[in-house]
Amino acid sequence: MNPGNTVRVQSASDSHLRVEIGQRFRIVASEQERLSWTVLVTRYEFSISDDDEKEIVAYHFHPGEQAFEGSHLHILSGAGTIRPDLRAAHLPTGPIAAQDFILMAIRDFNVRPLRSDYLRVLAG
Repeated sequence: MNPGNTVRVQSASDSHLRVEIGQRFRIVASEQERLSWTVLVTRYEFSISDDDEKEIVAYHFHPGEQAFEGSHLHILSGAGTIRPDLRAAHLPTGPIAAQDFILMAIRDFNVRPLRSDYLRVLAG
């Protein structure tokens, strides 16, 4: 799903942010129930950047690629002046769903939703 592609979005304050939602998954047949399938997320990268493309926050899950295997958060230079060790830190999180990330962008970063029924759509 869209890895490496950012979308420029408008926030409520008429400024702009850049959002990236990249996700890989695998569909697996259920061993217990015939004609039943499960979707397994195998990797994700969700980020919000300022309009100068400086990342503010990024959620990652990329097992097997770096020393830190689990889901984690980065707080980056787009967030303002931060400690150098925090910029490099992999802050552990639980798994983050794409819809939760999108809701956070709308709620906490004032990104304007394109649809008035966004809560229903994100609830799936």
